[in-house]
Order: sequence, then C-alpha cells, then structure tokens
Amino acid sequence: MRRIHALGIAFASTVVMASGVAAAADTAGSVVSTPQSAAAQVVMVGSGAKRGRIDGDMRLRYPGFEQTTVVATKGHVVLITMEAVKEPNRAPVQCSCSSYELRADGPPRLVVDLKRLTEYSSGERACNHPKAAVDEKGNVVWGYGSDYQSNRPNTYAGIINEKCEHLAAPQMVSIPRDANDGAFDVSYLGNGRFVAGYYSDGGTPTTGFPAPGGDYSVAMGLQVDESALLPTLTRTWITPVVTPTNIGRPTIAAVAPDRALLCAPKGPNRPSDHIECGLLDTNSGAVLWKDEIVKGDREKHIYFNQPTIAKINDNQFALLAIESNGMGKNTNVKGSNTTHMWMLERNGDAILRKTEIVGAAAHQTHASICVGPYGEQGSPTVAVFSAAPTGIGRAAMSMVGYDMATQQFHFDPRTDVWPAAWYGDSGHLANWYGRNPMRQGRDFMRCIGGVENPGYHQPNGYMADVKSFFVGAVHGRVPGDEKNSLFLSLVPGQMDKKPLPENPVPAGEAPSLEPNDGLNGGDAAAADAGGCGCSTPGTSLGTNGAAALAVALGALVSLRRRRR
Repeated sequence: MRRIHALGIAFASTVVMASGVAAAADTAGSVVSTPQSAAAQVVMVGSGAKRGRIDGDMRLRYPGFEQTTVVATKGHVVLITMEAVKEPNRAPVQCSCSSYELRADGPPRLVVDLKRLTEYSSGERACNHPKAAVDEKGNVVWGYGSDYQSNRPNTYAGIINEKCEHLAAPQMVSIPRDANDGAFDVSYLGNGRFVAGYYSDGGTPTTGFPAPGGDYSVAMGLQVDESALLPTLTRTWITPVVTPTNIGRPTIAAVAPDRALLCAPKGPNRPSDHIECGLLDTNSGAVLWKDEIVKGDREKHIYFNQPTIAKINDNQFALLAIESNGMGKNTNVKGSNTTHMWMLERNGDAILRKTEIVGAAAHQTHASICVGPYGEQGSPTVAVFSAAPTGIGRAAMSMVGYDMATQQFHFDPRTDVWPAAWYGDSGHLANWYGRNPMRQGRDFMRCIGGVENPGYHQPNGYMADVKSFFVGAVHGRVPGDEKNSLFLSLVPGQMDKKPLPENPVPAGEAPSLEPNDGLNGGDAAAADAGGCGCSTPGTSLGTNGAAALAVALGALVSLRRRRR
C-alpha cells in the first residue's frame, strides 16, 4: 500500500526558498523517469507505528527498531534487529530476524517476517547490540548482550541459517566476572573459524582480566563444528586487547586466516581519548602488535571514539572514527562531531597509519563504513554510511575511493553521495528511550558491500545494469508514527554506467524527477553541532547543509513509500 506523506507545503516551500533552490521554469510540472540504477531501492521491513511500549517509563519504551545487523548468504539478505515489544511476560526489547530472497526478475521477496529469535521474560536489555557474520556454508554466527534474569549483561552467540532458523541455540561466550559484557562484534576468518569481541565494563581494576574489575575490549575465537547433524559453536580462546576503556565497543576485521585486527576506543572516561588497535594471532589469541593508532588531546578538547574497521584487501584497511570536542557531557545537547577516515596498511605483523580524509560522511555523527566494488570499474570503495542524529532527513552513503598511485582518498559530493532511505535516525529516539533516557543514546549504522545482483544482465532483470549492491539497514521515523521503522536499502555498487544519484524509491520502481527534487550539492565535510542523539539539530551537511536539508524536506512533500 502506498501513501503520500506531506510535511506541509507551506513549510517546505519556505525552507526551499530560504536555501535558494528553485525549479527551472521549463521543467515545471514535468516528471522524468530514469533507470532503476539511479536510485537506492528501499523495502520497509517493519513499521514503527505503535511498536512496543508507547507510554510508561521511557527507559523501557525503546525506539522501535534499532542496531540492526545485516548479512548476505545463499541468495538471501538476512537482518537481525532489536525490536521494541509490549507483550505479557516479555522483556521490552527482543531480537527478531527477517530474510529476503534476492531475485533476478524482481525486487527482494520477503521469506521470513520478523521471526523472534529471543523470547526473554525479564531484563531491561534482554537482547542488545546484535551483530552477525556468515561463512561460505551459510552458517550465520550472531551474538548479542543480555541481562536476562536481571543479571548484569553477558554476551551470547549462536548460529542461524538464511531462513532465520536456529541451528545452534545462543550460549554464553563471555567470562562471568561481575561486569557488563556486551557490544558484540564478529568477523569470518575461513574454515569455519570466526573472530569475535565484546566490551567488558567491570569498574575499578583489580588483578587483571578475567578477575572482577577493570574495563576491557575483549577478543575471542569461535569455531563452527559441522561433524554432527546440526552445527555447534565453541569458544576456542579469549584475551583482553584494549584497556582502560570506558566505552570500549570493539570493531573487528579478518586480516588473514590466522590474523585479525581489533580496534576500540581507549581512555578511562567518556568521551574516549584515543583509538587503539591490536593485531591478533587467531590460532592462539596472542596480541602480536598494539598501538594507539589515533591519538586525541584532552587539553585541546579533542576526543576520538566510535571506530569502524573494514577490510579493503589483504594489506589495506579503512578505519573510521568520530572526533568530538566533548562539550555538554551528560547533558542532552552534545558537542560537535567530525568523521575521520584513515588508510591502515599491514607490514608483516605491524599496522601503519597512512592517508586521512576528514568529513566524508553526509552526517558526521554515528557514521560507520563497509567496503565493496563501486562504479563502472568495480573498484574497491569505502561506503561511509550515516543518518542525522536529529532524526530529520535521509540516510546516505558516501562512496569514497582510494587512488593507489597517489595514495589519496577521493570522492565527489555531487556524484558519489547516495540517499539510502527517506527517513534516517542515528540517535534521536535512541536518546529519548532506553537506558539513560534524554542523557545519552545512539543507533548503529550497519552495511555490507559486494552483494551480487542475480538480475544483472538478465532479460527483464531487476536493476539489470547493476552487478552488485551495497546493502544497509536504516532506522527512521515515518511522520505520524510513534517509533522508528526498519528499512532495507539496496544501493547500486558496481554498475555498467554510473548515474547521478537520485532519491530512493520503493523497491521495484524507477526514480521520478519532480520540480525541486534536487539531491546533490553541499559540502559533506562539516561537523554535526548536534553531537550524539540530541533534541537540537546540527549542521551535518556542511556549509551548504541547510540547502541540502531543505531540498530533502521539499522532496518529502511528494514522497511515496510502500508498506509491506
């Protein structure tokens, strides 16, 4: 079913005029169709309307959908999400799973619709911060933190398949030590072996991990054993990597079958001071190299946190981190944020920091990255995935390339920034609801690259000129709904002819260019003055950001969407 969402013609027109955007006279009233490959294709996975608790304690309401992780396997895209629920004898948030089949002759087809993966009866954070990775046989290893039975959160991991069916029930993989253990991350190494990690918040240090006390970013090995009828999952080693860390959510990338790279914020307070990375021997868990690869300066109010690591090739890795000025700590109006991305290069068992690009995200707060082929040549490209912390405007992917000859990052804000969904929220409702309401909160932007399109070069194929996609999970509130909905976005990756990006459309439709539907322009390199999930808007679209935002709002006047 389609609906027209109007934000208010008078309001939109006022904003557009203020931004200096006007349609050419000879295009007034015209609509021009363009190929499907000119726009992200979007599917609504779940509606935020009346999702979960609508009233009562704000810490128990939750934002609707959040922190969704996405994997591709066996021709399916699988999403595991935190879903707000209001059901008798059920905790207020659970993990659910949806699966979509990628088809040659049409848009993704729903196979599994928000199947519940957890059914915990107690706890405030019953299924928190899920993350998943998949092996070549289709075993989806996923993990999460849970305070089930009102314990301090522990970390659990299990295995599902492409139909969201449990193959190995979740089991605790963290070491019990009277700590908050969560913020799971995982990456596939090969031969059924995964490297995973979590953040262990134990408070005042004692005698070292795994004794009680101390804050650590922890790495561990996980092994899938398929010798029986159903696979099993076993933890093979565990070791602390980064300490001290007050908010040490790890990010992990497989380097080689026997090596992995873990990075996490480092510092005793929030915001964190530095980003520290460690190179691991994944046979034993030994830390072979470790360094504060990105350094802040507390005296100058320069702090780094929220890292994401993504593998480009066997010797090169992109590292994204967010710089903050730390202003407004523990208030609802946060300091400014700016994205920084570095190229890291492996030299034996050491990692070197190379080129940097600043401000590549369309929205500077809570951005993350993934890697995949892009453009007509299918060059390895870093997608910087972001949405506004105010919950206003579109999510976007900035496609950042790397020139091996000049050793420089590059992207064109006009041609390489793809609107990924109509509504995007990287922290607004997460700040309102959940733990510490109106004081802190963020969402997590997750994407993957290199997802093959079965319709490529097929007669009447779906997006037949697109060889592969970037796939992202987007959370955003549809006007009039109480909570954030969940959207699946397919952004063209490698394609026969690179177009100018247009507005996202419901999956299966071609874009329409209407008057005042301009999408490009604006300097993406400015800071988000709004900082982390706050109630005041920032300036995340740069010096021309107001214009870009105005155009987005104007475009929403005639926006169409499909509910599924």
